[in-house]
Formats: sequence, C-alpha cells, structure tokens
Amino acid sequence: MVTRTQSGKVHAHRFRPLLESEAAGGAPIVGEVPLDQFTVLSPDVELNAERNAVLEADGAPLSRFGARLRATIAKLRAVSPEQVPLGVIRALEAASADDEHNIRQLAQTQISRTGSGTMYGALLRLHSPVVEPSMINGRILAQTQAAMAGEEHAPVVRAVDAEALRLPRLLVDSADQVRHQADEARRLLSLDLYKYKGSDDREFIDDLILKGVKEPPLVVPFHLDAGESGSGWLLKAVDGARRTTASQMILHSLTGRDARFAMRHWSDGKGNLEIRDMTATDVLLARRLLTFEESSLTGLFPMASGHTARDQERQDQWRQTIAVRSPAIRAAHRVRTYFAFVVLDVEAFGGATFPHPAWQVVNDAVRQRHMPRAAAKQWAANDVWTLYAIDLIEEFASRGIVDEVERAALLNPRAVDFADITPVSPERPYRNRLAAIAHLATLACTGDTVDITNQVLAENQERRHSHERGQIVGAQARLLLGLHADADGNSISSTITSMCKDKVFYRLDLHPGAMTWAHLIGGSPEDLLAGAIGDMVQRYVQKPADRAEVGPFGPHQRALGFLGGLALVTNPRLLELDEHLTRTGRGGRGGRASTIGRHEPAVLLRHMMSSDEGLRQLAEIVRATTLPVPRVPADADGALTETRLRTEFLPELGQSAKDVRFVPHEDTGLDPRVVWLMMSDQLEELVEGLTEHVAQMRGHEFDDRVVGPALELEGLPVEVVDPLKLKVNELAEFLADASAFWRIARRRTTSVGDPE
Repeated sequence: MVTRTQSGKVHAHRFRPLLESEAAGGAPIVGEVPLDQFTVLSPDVELNAERNAVLEADGAPLSRFGARLRATIAKLRAVSPEQVPLGVIRALEAASADDEHNIRQLAQTQISRTGSGTMYGALLRLHSPVVEPSMINGRILAQTQAAMAGEEHAPVVRAVDAEALRLPRLLVDSADQVRHQADEARRLLSLDLYKYKGSDDREFIDDLILKGVKEPPLVVPFHLDAGESGSGWLLKAVDGARRTTASQMILHSLTGRDARFAMRHWSDGKGNLEIRDMTATDVLLARRLLTFEESSLTGLFPMASGHTARDQERQDQWRQTIAVRSPAIRAAHRVRTYFAFVVLDVEAFGGATFPHPAWQVVNDAVRQRHMPRAAAKQWAANDVWTLYAIDLIEEFASRGIVDEVERAALLNPRAVDFADITPVSPERPYRNRLAAIAHLATLACTGDTVDITNQVLAENQERRHSHERGQIVGAQARLLLGLHADADGNSISSTITSMCKDKVFYRLDLHPGAMTWAHLIGGSPEDLLAGAIGDMVQRYVQKPADRAEVGPFGPHQRALGFLGGLALVTNPRLLELDEHLTRTGRGGRGGRASTIGRHEPAVLLRHMMSSDEGLRQLAEIVRATTLPVPRVPADADGALTETRLRTEFLPELGQSAKDVRFVPHEDTGLDPRVVWLMMSDQLEELVEGLTEHVAQMRGHEFDDRVVGPALELEGLPVEVVDPLKLKVNELAEFLADASAFWRIARRRTTSVGDPE
C-alpha cells in the first residue's frame, strides 16, 4: 500500500473542480459527494483463497469471491462448476473492487428483462480500469467503421453466442484488430475536448470528478475468439462506454499512469499481442497496478487493509489529514471503482427463435438503454440511423436474405470500391459500390423485406414510413462512401433518402411485369441501356392510375434510373466541382443567376428515364463513376452536371412540376415504336377525362345539356367526332391486319425454325 503523505497535483490542473477546491485549500465544493460512499482501501495484492480449494489449471486456487462466482454461474446455467470457464472467473476476480460486498451480491442475483429474454446478474463493485468499453455498440460504432475504412483491420460489428456459457462471443481476426478497434472507439469519444469551455464533455467529466459514476453500467463478459490466434474472456461495458472511458481518462490524468488494464496481459512485453485468458498471476499483477504505487499521487490510499475498528480509525485519520486537502485524491477514488450490473447468464424467451439468442437479449438491453431520446447525451442523427442500418443488415443476415459475404460488404466501407469489377465473385459480391447501395435500397425499401425494415424502425420507436426506410439507406450509403463525418455527407444522405422514398422506385406492386428493377442492379450500363430502350415500348401496358402514380417505366429503366441517380449523387469528380445531384438543386443554386428547378431528385430521374437521350446520359453517368479513375460524365454537348440536367429536364423556378412531371423530354431521335404508343396514350388520357359522361351515354341516361358542353370542352364537337371515327376505324383495321400478320409469322417461326 502507498504510505506517502503528500498529494500530487500533476495533471490535476486540467479539471475545473479540482482547481476550485485547491484554491479553497482543498475544501469540498458544491455538489461534491463525500468519500464515505466510495471504496478507498488499496486493492488486496494477494488472492484470499477459498478454504480447501483445489489448484486450477493456471496453478492457483480460486479466491473466495471466485469460488462463489463459479458456483453462482453454474447454478444459473444448470451445469457443474467445472464446466464454467476459468477465464471468466479470473477476469472478474481481477475486476472485483470489494470481494465481501460482491460475495453478498452473488447470494441475491437480480434479473433484467428485455423484449427477447432475461439477463441474470449481480450489482458488483468493479475496478473501472479492468473493464473495457464495448467496441460494437453505442454512438461511435458507425464512426469506428468509417474511421477504419481502408485500413488493415476490418471492424467487428456483431457478436454471436459463446459455446460454454449463454453469453456473447466476438469472432475476431487477431488481438491487434481488437486493440485497434478499441483504440479507434476510444479516440472517437473525443473526451479530450475537456479543455474547451462550454462543451458537453467538460460538464460530463466535471460531474464524474465530483460525484463518480452514478448510473451503473451494464457489463457483460465476452468471449473473444480469434481461432488459432488465441481466445479469452474480457469484461466489456456494453452500456456505459463513455462513463468507463472517462473514468480511465481521469484516473490516467491524475496519476500519470496507464489506467487501462483489461487487455494488458495480452502483451508479451516485446510489442506482440495474443488474445488469452487471465491467469492467477495476471490477476495479482492487475491488483498491484491498481495501487498506482509509482503514480504522481502520493497518499492515495489509507494505511489500512481491512474492516476492523482499527482499520476504520486509520481510514478516518487519512480522510481528515490527507484526502481533505487533496481534491485529486478524492476525484481518483470516485472514478477508480463503480457499481455495475454484471451479466452472468442470459436466457431467451421460450418461443424465440434467434440465431444467437444470448447476444439478441443483450443487444435488446443495449438498444433500450441507448434510445436516442433517453440517452444523457443526444446522438448525432447520422450515428443513429447508421445503427439502425447495422441492425437491419444483421437481421437480413440472420434470416438468410443476405449471405455472409454480402453482409460484410454492406457493413464495411472498404469491401467494395467504386471501380467496376466483373465478374462478381464470392469474395466480392457486388460489381461496384453503387450496386451494393442499390441492393440495400431494394431490400430496405421494396418488396416483402419492407416488413423487416418496419420491424427495426418499430423496435427503435421510429415511424414506419417510406421516408424513414430511405433514411436508413441514406445513412449507410454515407458510411459506405466514406463520408460519414464529411460535410458532403448530409447532402448525399438526404438525396439518396429522397430517391428511396419515391414510388417510382419502391412501389413494386404497381410496377408492370413480373420482373422488378431490383433483379437488374448488377447489370452493366450497356445492358441496362439496351433493356431500358426496349422497356420504352412496353411502358404503356399499365393501368392509367398506376402509370400516373409510379411512372410508365419498365424494370431496366428503373434500375438504370436508380443507379444513374446514385452515380450522379456520389461521383467524386462532380463532388469536387460541387455539381453532384442534390435534393433540391441547393434551392436553385442559391445566389447563382441560374433559375434551375428545385424539384426532388426522382422528378429529374423520371424525366431522364422517359427519353432515349436521358437514358443514354444515365448510362454515361454510371460508366464515368465506376471507372478505375472516375471522371466527369459528359456527352457531345458537354459535362453532365446537376445544373445542366435540371435546366434541360425540369421547369424553371416558379413553374409547377405537375404539368411536366410525366411528359417525356423532347427527343428528335425518339424510337418510332414509342411514338405510336405515346399517341395512343394521349388518346387514352383524353378518354379517361370523359369516363363519367361515356357511362351516361352508354346507359342512355345522359343530359345533353351536360354531356354536349363537356365534349365540346374536350375538343370533340360533332365536326371532329365523325371524321375521327372513320380514321380510328381505319387504324383499327390496319392494326388488326398487322396483328394477324405477326401471329402467322410466329407460327411459321415455331414450326419451321428461325430463318437464316
């Protein structure tokens, strides 16, 4: 134990409460919680072995607390004590800050229910340096993924179930991967922002210094499995990452010593890391480190090692002579330990059929505690929606809707690049990044899988609506594009959201034909263009109401339109020029002289999908974006920028988009097949406006005072109707002859074979 009597002040100057207390001679300040509520004894540097305990595999017996812990877990799991892994016991022995208190808590285990099951555990007092903040949940998971994009180590984003216990297991590559992701997550918490006045982190850390951790974190033992590279148990705070990280940061700042011991035993002292369980030797080393004997703080612990009257007297004397004059010592004890609900066993509800029940129950508990509206610090919107996207992708994977390789590609920003690579392979399931984003959009926003998206939204108390489904896609697309924290990310996310929520893409039930555009997103721009031009002939087979609602487009047109829209949003060269597609054309390009339309992106895409010219431009945009070195898309008339396309295809500011929404862009090179169908469509629309009057005429119950003026108004007076009838009859006879010709030709082809 430490016996020095001087209180160090190194690093303490960083924290405002300590400065105020030192200025007042060390006196307590407003809001400071007395040390009586915290453990101030030095950690026992020896294991208090259980009586008659046998030696374990690591050559030492269990402590009294360890023996009780093993018996408790065995009872909860309904297995023999020998089946409980030694590693999880040693990890909690090292973390235990008060063995006697923790033994009492094990005698009365508590339960915590979630929407999918029950967690059994105990409220234990732990040393915060021996608990590692979880790296797969919380506000910084999305940021961690983005930060690790393109690096050597891919991020871990989910857990499975352990084999020996009903607790989570992380399948990892190596100790280096775990350490790197944990370091990234720690960095992204940005708790070093304490130096900035008025920051939320400053107030949060001040509160910890004065009061300690008030809300017990949720701590879960995880089994880390790297296969042949090692495995071991580690305590992780799945809720309370900021509290745990900040406590370690404060302790490090006050003592000048490392305050992060959970993975220290992985090191061989030569810079090499290997995942393994703690041994009894590691437990004793951790306890010695927890005394901070060589720290900047002297007199950190009272000269007492027990709970006798003499020990209590020494503790009181220490408080009155040393702690009372040292705000740094008082702060160190408030963050050195905390109460935490430690999960020892998990049981999913009987009817639940989850692929990984233990992790599902724990993850539900995390979700409940991490509801954005309930969190102490509000989450950034892009972090929230990316977490929803991660949940959704994991749900798709658990149901077999996407395979493991597709799941990894949809989660990992470095898995699929912009560059087009064909053919696709098991290692790379998407030909380019646009196809990956489009696949997620089709799963999240279209077809039967919409119900799964709605389920994820409901679990997170969000509205089940096309806009929210689009937000999930937009947030994950932002991550996959490497723009999670970039200034352009908000614009790109909102534009993709707008595309996803338009019926021209998501209302598959109203789209004509059995094949949907979702089946075509893996096609090349050339194949999609050829199919889209063919679609223009078939686009008038829809019901007029459906055509008006979702657009008169075939599947190739929609696939090319969506991929072209994504490319126009994300093309790196257009981003540099500030000419990528935005949701409203930046309000008509702000202060620019241009009066381009502000309409939603899907309105522009509808117009481009309606003509040969527009379809060729969309194919060029996709092609230019998916080259090994992306370039600015262009045609014979110049660069295909947002300003140009909005100017050519949309009405100017002040004009309504309604009048031109479905009118194809003028194109002198229009396919003659389409010309015929366009004319028939125009006639159909004219007749549709007279539906009520036609019914009256056919029933001989019409009022000529009403029907006559209506026909006149629609341009069908008697002098037009009679000659038009003759021409239409002639046209009908011609089409009947043409139809008969093609029927005979098909019969000949079927019976004789294709002509040479």
